[in-house]
Amino acid sequence: MNQQQMSKLKRGDVISYNDVHKGHSGVNAEVLGNNQSFVVVQFEDRYTTTNIRHDDAGWTDFLTKF
Repeated sequence: MNQQQMSKLKRGDVISYNDVHKGHSGVNAEVLGNNQSFVVVQFEDRYTTTNIRHDDAGWTDFLTKF
């Protein structure tokens, strides 16, 4: 996803993370919030929330929206 796509995510949207490493394929997350700089998500396999900056290619290169 690019920065513009990240900034348009809304609460309740579902995204998927896939960096082709074992355990990192098709991991889904629900968007809990979005502000000017980052998205707050809850991955289905984690207890804590994760903040992902709109311009963080280390994350965004591996995200897709359902």
